[in-house]
Amino acid sequence: MSSTINKLFLKGWVGKEPATRYLPSGDAVTNFPLSTHEGEHTEWHQIYAYKEWSDVAATFAVGDLVWFEGRIRSRTFKTAGYDKPRVIRELVASNLSLVSRKSGDSIPSDNAATPLSSIEGSGQLYEEGASSDGPSINVPSWL
Repeated sequence: MSSTINKLFLKGWVGKEPATRYLPSGDAVTNFPLSTHEGEHTEWHQIYAYKEWSDVAATFAVGDLVWFEGRIRSRTFKTAGYDKPRVIRELVASNLSLVSRKSGDSIPSDNAATPLSSIEGSGQLYEEGASSDGPSINVPSWL
C-alpha cells in the first residue's frame, strides 16, 4: 500500500486584506489571496485559515510577505443557472507566519519569523539566523 502526501509550502505576498467570517459552528475562518512569482509569471492562491490560524491570518495586511504550510482541499457546489456542479480548490493553512511587513513596520514578537533561507541535507528547513536549538520546519526528505 503506497502512502500519499497532500502538503504545500508557499512563501508569497498577501494580495488583499484578509476577510474573516464565522461558520454556523462559531469557528472563525479567514481567507486572503497569496501571490507567488516565478520569473515573470505570477500565480494566485486562495488561502483559508480556520480556528487559531484565522487569528494569525487576520493580522496580515496587503503586501506582507508570509510563509504558508497547508493542504489542498476541493469543494463542490451548485450555482443557480448552471447544470453542472462547480469545483473550487482551496489551500487550507496548518501553519502561517509573517516574514516581513511591506510597510517596514516591525513584526509583532508573537508572530515573528525570519526569512527561510535554505534546505539542508538533513531534511530540515532552517530559519536564517536561528540558533541550532531554535525553531525549524520539518520538510520531507524527498523535497
